[in-house]
Amino acid sequence: MIFAVNINSIMRQLIFSKEWEKKRMKAIRYNIINIAGLIRKKKNEFIVYMAEAHPSIDILINARKRIMELACLPAG
Repeated sequence: MIFAVNINSIMRQLIFSKEWEKKRMKAIRYNIINIAGLIRKKKNEFIVYMAEAHPSIDILINARKRIMELACLPAG
């Protein structure tokens, strides 16, 4: 439980925009995690299909871009 709370706190501070920093986990879960999607495996890769009409899809895409930016930073 403590690990999940810490991950949630880190994501709100580093990944989401400032408007999401004060949101509770329930709001994040209902607005971002509950986006309908489908995962398919083709050859050696997974493809994720998501509903483009969902109002929170832009937040999720921006969060994924920010995660990729953080992955390129040096450790330490």
